[in-house]
Amino acid sequence: SNDRIRIVLLGKSGVGKSATGNTILGGRSFHSEQNPSSVTRKTEMKQTAVDGRDVSVIDTPGLFDTQLTAEELATEIGRSIYESSPGPHAFLIVLQVNDRFTEQDKKAIEILESVFGSGLAKHAIILFTHGDALEGSLEKLIGGNRDLSRVVEQCGGRYHVLNNKARGNRAQVTELMEKIDRMVEENGGTCYTNEMFEDAARAKKEEEERIQREEEERIQREEEERIQREEEERIHREEERIQREKESLQREIERIRRETRERVNMEEKKRMEEKKRMEEKKRMEEKERMERERMERERMERERERMERERMERERRERRERREKESCEIM
Repeated sequence: SNDRIRIVLLGKSGVGKSATGNTILGGRSFHSEQNPSSVTRKTEMKQTAVDGRDVSVIDTPGLFDTQLTAEELATEIGRSIYESSPGPHAFLIVLQVNDRFTEQDKKAIEILESVFGSGLAKHAIILFTHGDALEGSLEKLIGGNRDLSRVVEQCGGRYHVLNNKARGNRAQVTELMEKIDRMVEENGGTCYTNEMFEDAARAKKEEEERIQREEEERIQREEEERIQREEEERIHREEERIQREKESLQREIERIRRETRERVNMEEKKRMEEKKRMEEKKRMEEKERMERERMERERMERERERMERERMERERRERRERREKESCEIM
């Protein structure tokens, strides 16, 4: 019936969703136990009269700590919309009052937003369990955590606390139902519809496709950058190799030039030394020739003097002999 109030319980494993369902319905409709892992594996609906009104409560598998994959979990939680057709009036996002609001809790809210879309917050109330463990006011607890405050604010500032151990305390359930009624009134008497869910599913699919496209583009871009980087590195290595070869060739040219200069200098030195040696030899030969000529002149001079002496001696001898002969003739 469209007059029935339809409530969907959402949250992590072990926060007391099934116990909350039992407290609202005033019985033991859902299997519940103190267990940090998820007892509920399937989306399940129970209904009864609460304060004279028909109420349906749909319990869902807990986030994170279940035997379901992320995709199976999202599908199973999504079934709550069909179970509560034409759609739930209220989503109760269940948190433990004595548990710190962590990064995992933030992630849980993000998962629920991705499954149900922007319409979730408009139809949601933050429900704290373990009210008996609350120290101080709930407002102080919420105000003391920035992330938790932001979530409550997103849900229109709506929150409630239950003590599931005091199931006989129906006033806490009546107060919750009044908050749900006020929220439904603020929403113009409408519920979260199948169309909203399908829009959310479409938006989620488009977002996943966008993310996938971006990831593929990122991978392609990184691949192109890698190829470009490798090509630049290859070109750089090739340029370095060419530069090394150029430097090596330049060194070889310098070596050849140096060796050529050294060889030319050496040959010039040898040529100069040879020229000097030849000049020295020529000078010595000239000296020797002049010495020989001198000696020859001296020899000839001595020979001439000798011959001159012999001639004079012969002439003296001849004169002497002539005188002697003349002397003999006179006698």
